[in-house]
Amino acid sequence: MNKKHIRILIGLGISGIFLYLALRGIEWNSAWEAVHDCKYEYVLPALIVYLIALWVRAYRWTFLLPPGVHLKTSRAFPIFILGCFANNILPLRMGDLYRAYILGKKENISKSSAFASIFVDKVFDALAVLTFLGIAAWALSSRFPDWEKRVLQSASVVLLGGVVALWLILWNRDWANKVIDRITPFIPGRFRTKMTKMIHNFLDGLNTLKNHQLVVTAFILSLVSWSIEALMYHILATSMGVYPPLYASAIILAVVNLAMMIPASPAGVGTFEYFAIKTALPFFPSKSVAASYSIVVHLGWFIPISLMGIYYLWKENLSLWEMETQASTSSVKEE
Repeated sequence: MNKKHIRILIGLGISGIFLYLALRGIEWNSAWEAVHDCKYEYVLPALIVYLIALWVRAYRWTFLLPPGVHLKTSRAFPIFILGCFANNILPLRMGDLYRAYILGKKENISKSSAFASIFVDKVFDALAVLTFLGIAAWALSSRFPDWEKRVLQSASVVLLGGVVALWLILWNRDWANKVIDRITPFIPGRFRTKMTKMIHNFLDGLNTLKNHQLVVTAFILSLVSWSIEALMYHILATSMGVYPPLYASAIILAVVNLAMMIPASPAGVGTFEYFAIKTALPFFPSKSVAASYSIVVHLGWFIPISLMGIYYLWKENLSLWEMETQASTSSVKEE
């Protein structure tokens, strides 16, 4: 059994555990009734809202590309969707590496610089999550059990700490270079030059964060895109006859996206359902209805991303095999 199979089995095992915990104690008749009684005329508006959120996110990414790289949103959007699609079907969030591979190939830039732009993109996603989680932990702590409050507060501290550390590295490049120089002797000789080059290219790609106006713009776009996506969550809840406050949808969105960082199977099966149910439960009439809602929302973003991903694979003359191969090798390959 090779490493790939072991990785898949571990992911499936983690997903299986979370899926069991999520669906344990569900009254399936009630869950089915909630899905059956869903007002499907709400689905199309929810999908349109979701597509707008994705477009805003792709537009934000165009601000964060390496210096000298200019990409229209109409061109960035397919690359962004292909990365999301790869995350749906590949383990360990490898779609981000695949997005870096496509960007590097199309724009003829180093893969590490391309990945740096995606890393910065994720930093602003983390800031949006941090904002929503901070609001939840501060203003709504009475509605959550102690363990959820601790998770929210710990996640907020970790995310904030990571962002602060990133800015310290960015604004103290000389210090960062000294750290790199001390680390490189421990890298095996045949990889040393390549890895050092990749690290420096990656740090160069972070220079966009030194532009204060760009940082403010990107942060505002992050809050806008995530708020729009939260509206999609809210519309789908309304379609099931549940009317939680709008901030509840934002909290659910933030928590499940944080949970998606857990290295489970592709598309976050199991982890998404578990944390969506746990977070939605204070605002829903029963666990069964919350479980139905988690499945509807999961399919609500999984299906359109997958359909668009398949379309763009065909349009760009790419293949699923190439997607998996390049995502696996982009972390060690540099041109």
